[in-house]
Amino acid sequence: MFGPDVTIVVATYNRPQYLPVMLESIRVSAATVPNRVRIIVVDDASDTEAAKDIAHKMEADYIRLPENQGVAGALSAGFDKVDTELYALWGDDDAFLPNWFPLHLAEIEKGYDVVAGSYWHTDSALNPKQKVVLPVATFANLKRGIVQCNDGSLVRRSAVGDLKLRPERKRAVMMTFWLAMAAKGVKFGVVKQPTWLYRRHDGNLSNGRSDYDNELRRQAIAEYA
Repeated sequence: MFGPDVTIVVATYNRPQYLPVMLESIRVSAATVPNRVRIIVVDDASDTEAAKDIAHKMEADYIRLPENQGVAGALSAGFDKVDTELYALWGDDDAFLPNWFPLHLAEIEKGYDVVAGSYWHTDSALNPKQKVVLPVATFANLKRGIVQCNDGSLVRRSAVGDLKLRPERKRAVMMTFWLAMAAKGVKFGVVKQPTWLYRRHDGNLSNGRSDYDNELRRQAIAEYA
């Protein structure tokens, strides 16, 4: 018997050297569960069509945005294409561990609506350097800005309802979205065992700590203060 279908959205921009590793890691983990898994690669108007060739070679669906919208815009475009009960939003530069699907799905089956996964910080070559075990998100801690809003979480689409990502929030897009879900009473869970590799390099989304980025985060929190 098949479980709920799952969509994995992968945003990419000018980094075809990372994309095959990410897509293959999803396929390897997906092969461990009976669920049907759809992968959507959202190309944020890269300079070449290398991502298209990689996506097609690896049997992933491909969407190319006509103009660069930033990673928040690319994830939002992918989110709008989700038509399955479960989904997760990702960048192109990380990698699933084989246990990602079985462990995240096991938590979803317990009744959680959003399941974050602990992970390994790695170097640019995906060599593990530091284990990070995430706490369970709560509305109070989200409002205090002390919980990581992991864009790689497995989410129950029906729990999201009519909420939409807000790409104008840029680096605070996931914080804004998680706050909105928490305000609805969505139930958050976490896998304590690392299930993915977080590749650290100069282009990481979470590297944004400018005054502008921090102001976007403050705006998100202020909506729910």
